Amino acid sequence: MGDAPSLQEWPEYELLDARESAPGGLAVVSARGMKWNYIATALVFILQLPYTATISRHVKASGFGLVALANLMLRFGSYFANIGIRAAIVQRESLTDENIRAAFALSMISGGVTYLALWFAAPFLAHLFHQDSLTAVIRALGLSFPISSLGATAQGLLRREFRFRAVAALEAISFLVAYPIVALALAFTGHDVWSLVWAAIAQSAVVAVGALILRPHSLLPTLRPGNVDGLFSFGGRVSLLSLLEFLSGSSDTLAVGRYSGPAMLGQYDRASILVALPVQQLATNASEVLLPAVSRIQSDRGRLSSTYEAGLAIFSAVVFPACAVIAVISKPLVRLLLGPQWGLASTLVPLVAVATGLDMVSLFPAVICEATARLNEKLVIQVVHLGTIVGLIAIAVSRGGGVRMFVLAWIIGQVVRQALYLKVMDTMAPEARRGVAVGYVQGAMLSVGCAGAAALGVHAAPLPDVGRVAAAGVLACITFIGAIAYVPGLRARDELRSRGIEHRHVTWAMCKILRSANFS
Repeated sequence: MGDAPSLQEWPEYELLDARESAPGGLAVVSARGMKWNYIATALVFILQLPYTATISRHVKASGFGLVALANLMLRFGSYFANIGIRAAIVQRESLTDENIRAAFALSMISGGVTYLALWFAAPFLAHLFHQDSLTAVIRALGLSFPISSLGATAQGLLRREFRFRAVAALEAISFLVAYPIVALALAFTGHDVWSLVWAAIAQSAVVAVGALILRPHSLLPTLRPGNVDGLFSFGGRVSLLSLLEFLSGSSDTLAVGRYSGPAMLGQYDRASILVALPVQQLATNASEVLLPAVSRIQSDRGRLSSTYEAGLAIFSAVVFPACAVIAVISKPLVRLLLGPQWGLASTLVPLVAVATGLDMVSLFPAVICEATARLNEKLVIQVVHLGTIVGLIAIAVSRGGGVRMFVLAWIIGQVVRQALYLKVMDTMAPEARRGVAVGYVQGAMLSVGCAGAAALGVHAAPLPDVGRVAAAGVLACITFIGAIAYVPGLRARDELRSRGIEHRHVTWAMCKILRSANFS
């Protein structure tokens, strides 16, 4: 790539600085970043519905189980491969070209070393889960580490510079190439589990190459201590925290895979995917924008407090109702999208939806702690969270509990995590206490209303599954939009309006998604 210009020479950065100097400038930039993230999410969601329905009929449940187990190992390794470099690039208040070169060097070294470690550990991991074929799957998927390392620094720079339109386009294109094209082509020709493996590798390659094209930087590495120390210190702590979050969030999957087998894990994985398709994307895309935005106001406690209060109100009003609706329509949705062979997954979706909703809302205070470098408090929360889940899972195993008991342990752990984050944020922003409580209560009330409307759509008439899902979705959307438009005192509506988003915009977006989605 050659030597790249400094950050200040980039037109996008000059435009960002100009916007920040204007009243509400950072809010405008952040809102636009979220808009592009959600456009990408909507595109991927629309593509993923027919893809999920098709691939679930051409790959065995055991194949999904093997990939789910391998992905757990890869996610574990990713926290050593990434060492938090991307987050460090985003959070750092000032960044030089030497810092960028150091970040690239650290990424490449950590990615290569992690892949080698995973290669040698693969047989042991396969033996641990009693699946000999897992060795080859882990070693193949592990190629994503050195591939992703090539573009990790460029991805961090794109987010730091608020170039979320480019990030959104890259994510949508990478998914389109990897799954509807590569995965389905291989699945149709009988490659079973390997269709999923090569699709994941293809997606990593497209993202890495695309990020370097969109945000070129010098590929000349440097490891001078002055350029590495700050990145490694912050990034290392972020990586450790992410590792703990991974262990907490994956302990249920590990327990199912270890004690219930790959077929049961395949059922559980499909249940998790159905919830994650809309809900996790809503929350994680917002957090991608929030980290650079909150990092820029980390010294302004007043703005942090109002951002926290507003964010919790909006997150609760969107995530909780979405999870409630998915829980209500789980049985016809699973039959429609996955087929009749996934009946067990439909019974797990409601429990997974509760756990996922709590998990996603916790992302917001977690991002604020990270953006303000309050990593010690976050570390304590994650240790307690992990200890709670592991302890409850151990009790469930000792009493012969199955997959539902493992998910229940995950739910209780999320409740503990929520309470701890509320305590920490109360010390940072005590003036937001009442507003946060109102946001939670109103989110719960919206959930009840939307779930009730969805239940009417599912049970009101003897319709085929496609009709039940469509009716439930339309009624839930009408209820949600009506509440946003007309319920007095709704905090989420007030916060959206203050950012220039009226209920007619929400209506337009939902109608576009409903018209574009293919449920047949």
